[in-house]
Amino acid sequence: MKKTIQFGLYLMLASLILTYPVMAQNLDKEMAKLVKDYEKAYNQEDVKTLMGRYTADAVRVMSDGTTFNGFAEIEAAMVADFAANDFKVSINVGTHEVLSDGTVIAKGTYRVKGTSGGEPVDFTGTYTNTLVNVNGDWKVTKNVLVVNQ
Repeated sequence: MKKTIQFGLYLMLASLILTYPVMAQNLDKEMAKLVKDYEKAYNQEDVKTLMGRYTADAVRVMSDGTTFNGFAEIEAAMVADFAANDFKVSINVGTHEVLSDGTVIAKGTYRVKGTSGGEPVDFTGTYTNTLVNVNGDWKVTKNVLVVNQ
């Protein structure tokens, strides 16, 4: 009986080790697609699509410490930002880490170019997103943006 349990545990461990590279490759692809889709929606000022990437209780923290809590505040901030500025963003996928509860911490960089109040703008920064998988779809629960100085 003891040997059967040990064999079962070894088999389970071996299957996890063998499937991890496949799971990691899929997650790499999913994160890359998420970033490209977000970038496209942002550059089209498609608030509806952007908001579809957030959970209802998401938190968005800006570089200056301004925090938007929940869907309504994040959406209102995006609408105001798009009305006041003419920005285009390029987002680069960085790293991601899967936590024991299945949550993913994704980090990367971005560049914003355009105009604000008629003045040219060009800056870079980093992002850290906390994501959860909701019915096969990755959603942002926390988004932290830091502008490089």
